[in-house]
Amino acid sequence: MYRINNSGQFFTHVGTYIALICIAICCKTQTEKVEFDTQIVARVIDDQGKGINGATVALYDQKIKFDTDINTGTPANALYSAPTFGDDTTFKNLTPEVKYWIAVFYKDTTRIPKYSINVNNSNINNEFAVIVRKGSINYVRIKILPQEGLVTFYAKTPDNQRLPLSVTINKIAVGNITQTYDVIPTYSSAGVVTYLTKKGLINYNVSSADCAWQGQISITGGNTHFVELTPCESGTLAFWSDIAAPTEYPIEISLPQLNETYTINAPLTNATCSTPGLLKTNKAAGEYTYKATTKSGNCTKVGVADVRVNECMIIKIEGCN
Repeated sequence: MYRINNSGQFFTHVGTYIALICIAICCKTQTEKVEFDTQIVARVIDDQGKGINGATVALYDQKIKFDTDINTGTPANALYSAPTFGDDTTFKNLTPEVKYWIAVFYKDTTRIPKYSINVNNSNINNEFAVIVRKGSINYVRIKILPQEGLVTFYAKTPDNQRLPLSVTINKIAVGNITQTYDVIPTYSSAGVVTYLTKKGLINYNVSSADCAWQGQISITGGNTHFVELTPCESGTLAFWSDIAAPTEYPIEISLPQLNETYTINAPLTNATCSTPGLLKTNKAAGEYTYKATTKSGNCTKVGVADVRVNECMIIKIEGCN
């Protein structure tokens, strides 16, 4: 006796029986073989152990198709698919001695109000396949987990004058912060940026005209995460060059960690922070790696600029000999 669950055990009922038929005073033995339907009965539960009604259960006989659909969140390549009723889904008339992979797709609209969270069995026994015997009924218990979570960005009141703040996640612009708060807001508060994203580590950048924030945060499925932008303390970062050859302009200045690019369009003989034509940008205090490349590409300079609060950091881009 076996039972299938998310650990890979299973219960099988095979339909063959022996019938004894007695006629008058003579008793003879007659054997009848009754073929039962080959089935998989799938029960879907969530991370709280509760049964799920209304999920879509999909059956695959090829692992590559299972992997494709579990990543895209749709049973487009399924051999069979059906919704759960009363927590269960039954697949009948299956081909015996075949490996079947089972995927579950569900949209949870109650876990985080106003958001539809993708829930499935991604990365849960994905290598496990059910092999059904002829005439067997195989009971499978499948656990599903939320695959997405929310992240909310908000600014504190001291940065009110810097609004709006542009928010980028994994190099994708997701919105602007347009209001500041003295206390932690909710994910649906006005003026915050809230974004639904796949679970895992994300990189974010937030910027205003004169300040920038960047970092990483780990997103867990089904949860809301808050990123508070600490009040910005900024300084000025400036670049200039006295390279004489006009063919070397514009000189491109890139700040890789911020994914920002600027240009020096003409030479200067000297520079202070108030010199007209000086390339200037305000940044949060901290160290920034920069790369300067002339138009010809023959000269490249790489360095680190240390921006300090209320100070002007001026960097001269020297020519290449």
